Parts: sequence; structure tokens; C-alpha cells
Amino acid sequence: MYTDFYGFSDEPFSLNPDPRSFFLARHHRQVFTAMVRGISHRRGVILLTGERGVGKTAFLAWVYLYLSTRGRKKVIPLFRSPDTLEEILL
Repeated sequence: MYTDFYGFSDEPFSLNPDPRSFFLARHHRQVFTAMVRGISHRRGVILLTGERGVGKTAFLAWVYLYLSTRGRKKVIPLFRSPDTLEEILL
């Protein structure tokens, strides 16, 4: 519907975030740099927190796309939020 009416080449709304349409703002770049540095230097667990709807999953999808296209790291995305603290620790 939107693609025909507005002339979009891709569907604008989906359940899964599309990293190709992610806008990397200044504060995203700072977090991105810290996250990639932490992954590259094997710093252990990296935690990204924020309120619902602020774009954490979209951001992580973009980071995954970036790392997986660089070929230097093997990246396995796990996009399921734990329900309890115990699930995080297991």
C-alpha cells in the first residue's frame, strides 16, 4: 500500500528493523564506537539498555550488519530480551 502510493522501493513498516534505513545520529556513533571497540578488544559482556521504543534493536541490527560485512568477526545476533535477571545470568 505505502510503496505504491508514496513510491517507496521497500516496505516502510515491518516487525523486524531494517538496518539499511537506520539513521546513525551523533549519540548513536558514540555508542557504536564503544560497542565495536569492546567487541574488538574482547572486553566481555556489553550491555545496551534503554526504554522501550528508543531503537535498541534497530541499533543492534545495524551493528550486526556492520560487523558481519567486515568479515573480521563472526557475529551471532540474539535479539530476545530476557524476562528476568536470572535469565541474563544463565
